[in-house]
Amino acid sequence: MDLRAVVRDYRLRFRPNARAELESFSREPTLAAAIGRAALAESPNRRRYRHQWRIKRLSLKRGAEVLSARVSEIQETADFATLHDLLEETVGPIKGLGPVYLYDTAFRIGAKRGFFPKRVYLHAGTLVGAKALRQRTRGRAALEVSEVPEAFRQLEPHEIEDVLCIYKGYFLGEKRIGDIEPCCTDGKAATLSVAC
Repeated sequence: MDLRAVVRDYRLRFRPNARAELESFSREPTLAAAIGRAALAESPNRRRYRHQWRIKRLSLKRGAEVLSARVSEIQETADFATLHDLLEETVGPIKGLGPVYLYDTAFRIGAKRGFFPKRVYLHAGTLVGAKALRQRTRGRAALEVSEVPEAFRQLEPHEIEDVLCIYKGYFLGEKRIGDIEPCCTDGKAATLSVAC
C-alpha cells in the first residue's frame, strides 16, 4: 500500500473541489446565511450534498430552525470542537441527523468562522478507512494527527478525514488508486463534499 501515492492523488484530484466548497461557505455574506445553507446541506446552487440526500427534508428544516435560533451562541464558539459539541447538543437529538450530518454542518459553519478541526473525526466511511489502516478506533470519536500514518501528517486534519473516507476501498484492497472516485458529491458536476 503506497500512502504517499494516496496523498499525491488526493492533492491532485480531490483537494481543489474540497477547497472550493469551503470557500463557498466562507464567502456567505453573513454567519446566519452560512448556518442556514449548512444546516440544509445545500451547495451554492442549492442542491443537497450527497451525504445528506437520504435525510428527510423535514429533519433538515428542523435542524435549520434550531441552528438559526442559535446564531449568537455559534458566534461565541472559539474553535471547531466547541462548535461541534454545540451542534451535537442542539441538533443531535433530531431524528435523522446523525454523526455525518453533525460533522459536515459544523465543518461548513466552521469554514465561515475561519476554524477547522484539529483532530480527525471518525464516522461512517472515515471510520471504515481508519479501521482498514489498523488505527485504534474502538470507542473513539476522533484520532489525533500524531496517530495517523506519517504520510498523512502533511495534510490538514479535515483532509485526512477526507482521505480515510475516499480511499477506504484502496485501504481494504478492493480498489486501485486510479479507480477511486469521490465518495461524496453534490449531485451535479461530481463536486467533492469535504466531509465523508
